[in-house]
Amino acid sequence: SGINLLFKNKFTFNENFNSISDIDKIEIEDKSYYLITMTYSANIILVDDNFNFVDNILDFSDIVLSSNTGSESGLINIEIIKKDNSLYTLFISYVDKKSRLTLSQFELNENLDLLSNNIIFQGNQNRKPEHYGGSILNEENKFLYLSIGDHSIVDKTLANNFTPESKIL
Repeated sequence: SGINLLFKNKFTFNENFNSISDIDKIEIEDKSYYLITMTYSANIILVDDNFNFVDNILDFSDIVLSSNTGSESGLINIEIIKKDNSLYTLFISYVDKKSRLTLSQFELNENLDLLSNNIIFQGNQNRKPEHYGGSILNEENKFLYLSIGDHSIVDKTLANNFTPESKIL
């Protein structure tokens, strides 16, 4: 039946709308909004500054592994960069349907319409990951960092030989 939480008295979560992994503020026409990354429903929604639902922005349900069985999956993190020309770049991390940590870049216009998207990293999580990582940090719009996660490694001699897992890119 899913989780039934009331979020600031504005909307209710259920099995299709059941976990927030990230919230980022975005300014559109000098008004504040928030993009909310919904982990297991695999979409990103827009809410106003009072957390009233405005719109669905991006739907990842066709490409994101979504499981509420306890295994790591879904949308993980989002980082927003506003460009001078009223365009937005979104970096979004998620676990894809093949259990690979993925970092994609999306370009949106001032109305948040999708202009383009590219996969810029796709991890090889082939050593039974316990944690995929996926945290994104944007440092002064110059550097982008992605945490990769950890693994269950049976043979400890492999610990320093596999890349890029368990590292920050």
